[in-house]
Amino acid sequence: MSWITKVFLAAGTLALVFVVVLGLHIYKATHKADQNIPVRLMGRIDFEEKPDSVSALRIRGMVKSFEGVQTTYFNIEDGILVFVYDGRKQTGINIFTKLQAQVPFKVSRYEVPEEFATKGCPAMAEDQGWKGKLVQLISSL
Repeated sequence: MSWITKVFLAAGTLALVFVVVLGLHIYKATHKADQNIPVRLMGRIDFEEKPDSVSALRIRGMVKSFEGVQTTYFNIEDGILVFVYDGRKQTGINIFTKLQAQVPFKVSRYEVPEEFATKGCPAMAEDQGWKGKLVQLISSL
């Protein structure tokens, strides 16, 4: 066997090992056995009548005290309350209903339009190329 054949055989073997290791890594990263991980979801409530800064702070504290709510942000200028919550402990509808019952302001729950909801994560590009397709293939196993 010539030295060129040996080099190509070694390079091919090394490439095969890298592909197998990459596949195992992607599989392990996407198929976690530990289901005790918080499911972080984001919600938004719009205030038709914009509260003053004191009321906004009170509302933020109130929402943050709800079980499962991890953080809140109130954009007073636009009348928008954004909150992050653990989806295993709480629902966005439940948070909205509790808040609606406790504040004197007219509020509405923001819902993602259907056209955006069907596309999934906005960070994912439409055409993911061969790398994205490879990750999807291994993740689906």
